[in-house]
Amino acid sequence: MEAQSRTCWSLKCSDFGFQPDTSPTINVPQCGVNVVLYFIYRSIVFLYFMTYMIFDLVTTINGFDGVRTFIFLTTWVYLIFNLYVLVAFINTLVDVYLFFKNRGDLVEVTPTRLKFQWFIFNLVLNGSIVITFAFWILYYTTPSIQILFANMVRNINLHLLPAIFALVDLLTTSVPIRFVHAIYPICLGLVYVLFAVLYWKAGGTNPWGLPFIYPSLDFGDDPSQAWIFVVEVIGASIVCQAAVKGLYLLREWTTHQVNPSYTALDGTNTENGATTGSHMELSDR
Repeated sequence: MEAQSRTCWSLKCSDFGFQPDTSPTINVPQCGVNVVLYFIYRSIVFLYFMTYMIFDLVTTINGFDGVRTFIFLTTWVYLIFNLYVLVAFINTLVDVYLFFKNRGDLVEVTPTRLKFQWFIFNLVLNGSIVITFAFWILYYTTPSIQILFANMVRNINLHLLPAIFALVDLLTTSVPIRFVHAIYPICLGLVYVLFAVLYWKAGGTNPWGLPFIYPSLDFGDDPSQAWIFVVEVIGASIVCQAAVKGLYLLREWTTHQVNPSYTALDGTNTENGATTGSHMELSDR
C-alpha cells in the first residue's frame, strides 16, 4: 500500500515522481465498483463540466470580463480541472476497452497517460480546495437580488464543484496521495504570482480598470501585504496537502476495514498473500 510503503523520514527523489509503490492501476474505482458504472460516471462528469466550461467562456469573453477572464487564478485552475476531467475520461475509456479485451493482465509500470492524470489531479485537488476556501471566505460578497441566481450558479460551478468532484475522486478511486507532491501546486501558484507581477508591471488592469488582478495582490500600493498574502497561500497549500493526505489514509483504512483482502488499497487485491489483480485491470502497454 502506498501509504505504508515508507516512513516519515524515508524521502526519496522518486517520491516526487508518479510511479505508485504498489499497483500501477491508479485509475480504478475502490471496492469493486462495476467498470461500466464507473465509465458512465466519468462520462457524465466529462459532459457536464465541458459543456459548462464552453458556455461560461463564451458568455464571459463576450461579456463584462472579456479576455481578461484569463488573468484570474480561478480561470487557470478551472481550465486545468477540465483538462483533468478530459484526461480521466479518455483514460477510463481506454482502460475499459483494455479490460474487456485483455482482462487479467497487470502492468509493472504505470503508463505515461496515467502518470499525467495523477500529476494534473494533484494540481486540481490542492488548487481547487485552496481557491474554494479563499473565494467563499475572503472574496465572496452577497450579490444583489437581481443577479443572485446568475452569480450563484457561476460561483458554484467555478468555486465549489471542482473541489467537490476532486474530493469525490480522491475518496472513490485508487489514486495515491503523496505529501511531497505539494511542490507542484505551489509551483503553479508561483508561476501565477510571476504572471501577476509582470501583468502589473506592464500596466495591466482587471475588468474594473484597477491596476491589480486581486486586491490581495496589489503590488503597487501595498506590495508588502501582497507578498504576505503569497506566503499565506503557500502555507495554505501545504496544510491542504496534509489534509488530503489524511483523507487518503482514511480512505485506505476504511477500504481495508470493509474488505480485508483488499490489502493493496490503491487497486490490487490479494488472496492468501498473492496478488490477483485490480478490480479494473490494465493490460501491459
